[in-house]
Amino acid sequence: KLKKMSEDVVPPLEIQMVQLESGRDSPRSPRNPRRARKTVSLPRDQKRPTKLSKNGFTWKYEKDEKRSEESVSLRNLSIMRITNNLQEPFSRYKFGYTTLYITIVGIIVATIGAFVDVCITFGLWKVRGFMLGWSGEPAVQFILFLLFLVVTLSIGVFSTQKISLASSGSGIPEVKTILSGNPPPPLVLEIRTLIAKVIGLIFAVGSGASLGKVGPFVHIGALIINNVAKLGVFKKIKANKQLMQQMLGVGCAIGYGASLGTPIGGVLLSIEVTSTYYALRNYWYSFVGALASSVVYRYLHNSAWGQPGFRPLIQTHFPVGGNINFGLMELFIFVLLGAVLGVLAAIFIKMNERALLWWRNFQKKHQKKRKWMKSPYAFAFGIALLTAVMTFPHVFGNYNTLPAFVALSDLFSEHSLNDASSLNAKDWNDFTIYGGLFMFVATRFILTAVSSLLALPGGIYAPILSIGGGLGRIFGEFAALVFAKLSDNFLFEAGTIIPGGYAIVGAASFAAAVTHTHSSAVVIFELTGQLQYVLPTLIATSTAIAVAKKLHRLGIYDNLIKLKGLPYLPDITKEGAFDIKAKDVMQAGVKYVVKGFAYEDVVKLLQETDYPSFPVVDSPDTMILLGIVERTTFEKVQAEYFQKRRDVQKDLVQATDAFKFDIPDSPDGNLMQTVPIQLSEDTPLMQIHQVFITMRLPSAYVTRNGRLLGRVSRGDLKRIIEAM
Repeated sequence: KLKKMSEDVVPPLEIQMVQLESGRDSPRSPRNPRRARKTVSLPRDQKRPTKLSKNGFTWKYEKDEKRSEESVSLRNLSIMRITNNLQEPFSRYKFGYTTLYITIVGIIVATIGAFVDVCITFGLWKVRGFMLGWSGEPAVQFILFLLFLVVTLSIGVFSTQKISLASSGSGIPEVKTILSGNPPPPLVLEIRTLIAKVIGLIFAVGSGASLGKVGPFVHIGALIINNVAKLGVFKKIKANKQLMQQMLGVGCAIGYGASLGTPIGGVLLSIEVTSTYYALRNYWYSFVGALASSVVYRYLHNSAWGQPGFRPLIQTHFPVGGNINFGLMELFIFVLLGAVLGVLAAIFIKMNERALLWWRNFQKKHQKKRKWMKSPYAFAFGIALLTAVMTFPHVFGNYNTLPAFVALSDLFSEHSLNDASSLNAKDWNDFTIYGGLFMFVATRFILTAVSSLLALPGGIYAPILSIGGGLGRIFGEFAALVFAKLSDNFLFEAGTIIPGGYAIVGAASFAAAVTHTHSSAVVIFELTGQLQYVLPTLIATSTAIAVAKKLHRLGIYDNLIKLKGLPYLPDITKEGAFDIKAKDVMQAGVKYVVKGFAYEDVVKLLQETDYPSFPVVDSPDTMILLGIVERTTFEKVQAEYFQKRRDVQKDLVQATDAFKFDIPDSPDGNLMQTVPIQLSEDTPLMQIHQVFITMRLPSAYVTRNGRLLGRVSRGDLKRIIEAM
């Protein structure tokens, strides 16, 4: 290796690294590893080294009866490693250093997750129960029920408006935008956003609105992993931008683990939801963080409920090794279930989009008159009123007030919904089983689609799991009723239809179709500890995603990114992209600067363009691309010029004594920088997209034999992909 890497420094000799045992400075001595001497063994006709310099080796050898001496400075050859026994401890130190950092973050996020659960369950919901039991009159109970919703949602909105506006929503679209290579929006990763996120989430979910905490905890995981890295002990991680970008992805996996208690599903879901490109080297850190957060969260959560241990959050008791067997006809039913849920998922995404657009138009309409109507508090009051009407226990039943995971526990039950003794809600069959399930699904469907627009922290993943569980339970009850007499037929090979199993399949399929993630199936397996429905779940999930993508190309999170106008680069799904080249998408006639340009050129460029960087060419005739100058560099130079000419009152652009800038031939970091990537005019669009995603480029220049032809920006690429 030394020969290969230093052939330009020393003559080609057969050089091998050996260790010299020489007393106390020997590498065998653990007390003085840095003082270990190193020598080089040369061919027999050469003389061994007799001197070891401080900065490197000095070789003395004979060749053609002539003696010469060459010195190699190992400090300047950073890629060379002299002894493995000195390098390995440092590698282990870095490995354990980062692993410790991730583990600490996982424990912190899991503790916050358990704290949020305790505040909601043993705090806010106890208060709501006390208020409902304060009077036996339904009218008084409804007023108190509405008052509780209005107060809690208003506190959540207040924490968002006064502490940090970036804490609103789930935060997944913003985190996904950051992971795609864009700079973080203001306040998205700051500590004040973390405070507002936790406070607002407690009151948002504790209000009883159809909101969940899974999405916000993805944002919380990224927030904590970013702010813990600011501590002095972890400053090395914060200083490495590439490593910090990977750690934000790890924070997303930690957030899923701390809200669902599913380490494997959390990692896979974080990859599918937040990443377009994922480095496999990040797998280890993601699993360590998700495992740490899942273990701590499960233990704290179960301990708070008086059952210390690591049991799944939703218990199922299907007969293990029993007569659960899926016949051919039943598999067709699962395919049909997946197709129906795929259609409903597309409708749900479209309803959420329409509600958001309507609210924006409503705000614009009342921008000058009736300003109070566009207030987030007014919208929160409207959602509180709608939620109170649709979930008040005396209207449809107690099952409509159940939290998402508690409702899933009933829906996943192996017992009939007529058996009230084993259920959390005793009135599932007040309007017949089908009527109760239909009202439950319809209520959650509408409320979840509109409640996610509230200006406070809140997610949709847990509510859509409950919607899918209700739809699957309807299919299961219907299949058990209609096909009960056909269980001995060859199409139902010794199988028994369990409606709770269909609820499990439905929950995974609807969540997968809404988010366009296959890993939702793995989340359900870990969430319930139930593996007997693996095959039907995967079949229904794949069918649901295929149907949903056919009807609506974007999942719920990508659709929100598009509606919010975030600078995220979508994936290419059309086959026609293979025929598009760089010359078809580039901007011709790019504004450039010539080496030795004048100050007027700088002012003109800054006024006429919004480029983040400007190409530098040698001359307008040859147009050979030499490098780029960042816009911020020009702005600093412009500010310095204004400072020097602050006493001049006339227009600087028309100044007759404009000075010249001298750009050096080689980039020295002061003005001109090297061009990281140059595209040829025949580069396919798929390859351009991959380069932009993997290297997180804001733009790239198209050249032919070094001659500048045009420019491809991330915004141009996004518009072309969306128009396909």
